[in-house]
Amino acid sequence: MLVGEEDFDAALITLGEAQGPCVVDTETTGLRPFHGDRICGIGVRIGDVRRYFPFRHGEGPNLPESFIPAVWDTLKLHTR
Repeated sequence: MLVGEEDFDAALITLGEAQGPCVVDTETTGLRPFHGDRICGIGVRIGDVRRYFPFRHGEGPNLPESFIPAVWDTLKLHTR
């Protein structure tokens, strides 16, 4: 499910409550973050729950980059 600003909080709650293996896929502009490459999107699957958070796509709506830490904080719940 593509996550927009209006359903961002609900998506984080759903991921936080999901059970099962956690898989994260980051889309980037390249492999050199110290040379300007950045995250474009974060795909997450936890059990049967799938969410995609777009941040810097050329087409369609994007989430504010300030939302990235909230996604990571939610994913930390599944590393314990």
